[in-house]
Amino acid sequence: MLLELNNIKDQIIANCEEIDFVEACGLLCKEGDVFFVVKADNIADNPFDNFIISNQFIEEIAKTKQIVGYYHSHNSGNAEPSIEDLAVISKLNLTCIIYDKLSKTITETNPPAEPFIPPYENRPFIAGILDCSELIRDYYYKSLNITLPKLDHPIKYMSWKEIREKWNKLQHYNKQDYNFYLDYFLNNGFREISKEELNKNDIILIRTREIKAPIHALIYMGNNNILHHQSDRLSRYEDYAPFYRKLSVKYVTYKV
Repeated sequence: MLLELNNIKDQIIANCEEIDFVEACGLLCKEGDVFFVVKADNIADNPFDNFIISNQFIEEIAKTKQIVGYYHSHNSGNAEPSIEDLAVISKLNLTCIIYDKLSKTITETNPPAEPFIPPYENRPFIAGILDCSELIRDYYYKSLNITLPKLDHPIKYMSWKEIREKWNKLQHYNKQDYNFYLDYFLNNGFREISKEELNKNDIILIRTREIKAPIHALIYMGNNNILHHQSDRLSRYEDYAPFYRKLSVKYVTYKV
């Protein structure tokens, strides 16, 4: 329990109390046998109710230190972890410490023995944690007992500002033959099929109106229904409408 180490608890409380209104945040690190706190900037679009630590900052710290967890503050009177926290804790195997500035309470949540899988519908979006690829992984694991590896893509753990800047720089996404998403499925037990062969649990890869390469994936649920998680919305079930059909470019099924 990291909170049993007074230097960790005291540092987190001090870091959180010195910042007004916005959520404070940082990393919990280990070097040798020593645990310590590293403060981070909150780059979330709405830092009053949310927090995001820059992926670039995380990667820089990870070069020399072992990251074992993270912390952030609440201003609500509640220090319990959110669905987003529980997903990060489980998927990245990290400890989360939350300090609530209103109630002056502090909690520590450690990785669970079994994966935490939120409901498929109404998930908030976090690139690389709660997104279309992670929804597919969770669905295949929980509903089909199939374990898929994590997709490594270039926008994980980013704020909206970082994501927009990243997309603008990745010119290869505008090439129709750039199929990192298709390659991921073909390398992990799937095979390509035609749209006429589409059945329940198959995956539909779609492009966007701006980007030619397939960068989003839907789960076909049968009866013209899909389950997916777009970056600007909560995850949801909806009709496989003409809009999505027009943007669909590849279809894959898991090989039995």
